Amino acid sequence: MRRPWGCLVGVVLLSSIWPSRSNAESNDTNDFKNNIKTFTKILDSLLDGYDNRLRPGEGPPLRGQKQKRKEKQKHLRIGAWNVRTLTDNKASDRPERRTAIISRELRKFQIDIAALSETRLADEGQLKEEKGGYTFFWKGKPANEPRIHSVGFAIKNCLINHLHELPVGINERLMTIRLMLASSQMATVISAYAPTLDAQDEVKEAFYADLDKILSEVPKEDKLILLGDFNARVGRNHHLWRGTLGREGVGNTNSNGILLLTKCSEHNLTAVMSLTPEQ
Repeated sequence: MRRPWGCLVGVVLLSSIWPSRSNAESNDTNDFKNNIKTFTKILDSLLDGYDNRLRPGEGPPLRGQKQKRKEKQKHLRIGAWNVRTLTDNKASDRPERRTAIISRELRKFQIDIAALSETRLADEGQLKEEKGGYTFFWKGKPANEPRIHSVGFAIKNCLINHLHELPVGINERLMTIRLMLASSQMATVISAYAPTLDAQDEVKEAFYADLDKILSEVPKEDKLILLGDFNARVGRNHHLWRGTLGREGVGNTNSNGILLLTKCSEHNLTAVMSLTPEQ
């Protein structure tokens, strides 16, 4: 049974938000900020706010306490970032950890939860940046194996104690988390890093099989948010992918894009960044 629109939150394609590897370093802060604003505007309309109890002091009034005016609805700001790596080089003269640098950028754009890809960190773990204001969670391969993937989440410290469960690492390409929105509505957020275009077909099939299993197990009443770097171009053939691809897609569809759109169509997901013009 296809997920009804009331329980639907679309896919965010990292290739639509971030530039390609060849020009990633030349992307300026204004482009980053515009993309965050666009994504947040779309996500806000889909999430309808989140539980105020996630922010200390902003929950419902105590029993017997009158509420003078209706509280302004709070919104959860979620993003995705291919950070290339979170590993620190001991020979580097950089005074800050990479996680501290990432925290500062996320705080600048007021991101509550960020799905991270290509962290390249080993095993499974977490690290709290006290001054930075975020806690990092990751899932990667063992330390004695080559690591070019690894996914994770960066979550505001003020939200950690109010989450129903900590992020769950599936493998080095997939991680999930569940959180409460408004009116006891639950949401499942997935952080994903898909194989590149030149990866072997067996690797791509394994990734989408794992993703399909996760999507199939998400409770039907949950809102669903799929974030990450899918190394795909979904193109502009919205008439062929009604309900999955919007009218504002970019470029031509490649083979990875077909795999992604097919999986989205099977689970009634929409590429939300294809719903508005590229900034």
